[in-house]
This record gives sequence, C-alpha cells and structure tokens, in this order.
Amino acid sequence: MSLLLLLQNPPSAPPPPGSSDKARPISDITVGNWRTQNDDAVSLFGQIDEAVADDGDFVKSPASPATIETYEALLSPVDDPLVATGHVIRYRLKKNAGGGDALSTRVRLMQGSTVIATWVHSNVDEIPEIIAQTLSASEANAISDYSNLRLRFDVAKGGVQVLASDTTIASDSLKVDEGLF
Repeated sequence: MSLLLLLQNPPSAPPPPGSSDKARPISDITVGNWRTQNDDAVSLFGQIDEAVADDGDFVKSPASPATIETYEALLSPVDDPLVATGHVIRYRLKKNAGGGDALSTRVRLMQGSTVIATWVHSNVDEIPEIIAQTLSASEANAISDYSNLRLRFDVAKGGVQVLASDTTIASDSLKVDEGLF
C-alpha cells in the first residue's frame, strides 16, 4: 500500500467563521515496513506533506505482507474550531497494480492512542479513488487535543497507494479543498 497525505499548517489564530484549518503530516509515528516511492525507510512524512497533490511521491506497504502493516503520521496542530461540524478527512487510495488480490484498507483518525474514527475500504482499485470522510458530531466532540491527531493506515495485503489526504477542520461548515481534486 502506498500513502500520500496532504495537510496544511494552521494559521496562528483560529480561523474565522466559514474558513477552514488544515493539518498536514509533520512526523512519522509508525513506519514498520512501509517505504517511500524510492524504497527509503526514513522521513516518509516528507513525501506526503505537500499542499498540492503530487502522485509522483507517496509511501507504500510491502507488496505481500505476512501480517497487517501499519503507517501512522502525526499531523500538524490545528485550533479547536469549537464546533462539531465540518471535520473532514480526505485521501485517495490506489492499488499499486491491476489484478492480483482484492485489497482492504483500514484508515483511522487517532488522537494519541485513542481511535476517533475508522473507515474500511474493500476492493481498492488501481485507479485512484478520492474519499472524503466527514466526522459525526460525536466523533468530532471526542477530539480533546487537536495537537495530537494522527492518521493511521493498515493493510493486510500490499499493493495499494494512498495518493492524497487532507484533514480539514472547518469552523462552521464543510469546505472542499479544490487543490486536492
């Protein structure tokens, strides 16, 4: 599985109503056997932190892992928007190659070791799929520390790429990041 996350550093003050605050990867938490597109094993987050999607760099899991392989990235801090709406996680998933095994990928938004939300994607295709997950009010309200948010990607069979991700914490409504699409 390969992973590319797009998340942006927050402004110094909370965003005004109607605007959004974005978080981007700032460090690797769990790397395991994941690698960059060049098979490097260090600073994976640096391949997936751009403001404009670049499918030329990503991180990937081994092609056929014997166990679940995990990659987790710490996100840049964002201000608490003080509302429980407009919390959106965006990413694109892509299988490394056509054919082969059907792949399932689990994506989790974490606050430290606490799971805030989980999404499972079955039969990931070799054509990138753009996914936007909006947190429920109870999921958003479960976040108490916006400086310790992480995205965790698990794959049981390799060969998938996560090509883009964008965590948007909007202060009053859902905002679509046009640069992602």
